[in-house]
Amino acid sequence: MLQQVMTNPGEIIFREVPVPEIKDDQVLVKIMNIGICGSDIHVYHGKHPFTKYPVTQGHEVSGEIVKVGKDTSGFHTGQKVTIEPQVYCGWDSRQQELLLSILQWMHLK
Repeated sequence: MLQQVMTNPGEIIFREVPVPEIKDDQVLVKIMNIGICGSDIHVYHGKHPFTKYPVTQGHEVSGEIVKVGKDTSGFHTGQKVTIEPQVYCGWDSRQQELLLSILQWMHLK
């Protein structure tokens, strides 16, 4: 499959990589659409404080499920989906620190 990688600010390459293998509790989504958001623009210009290069952009995506793990429920092959990349497991200390850092950074802008 084709993967986009930003190697440095303003430098994007495309490369062929293997299709990921899924675990029994996962699904494989063929990405059909990718949105560009404000943070992607900041990353492109090297202005995003939490980005390290190389980075693969594109966290606002939709697509179609092409493979379903045996332990999943509620999903099926061919199902159209959108992905919420900011899902977290709860309020652990790392997530609290990240949120505080983001809020402080936004306040300073």
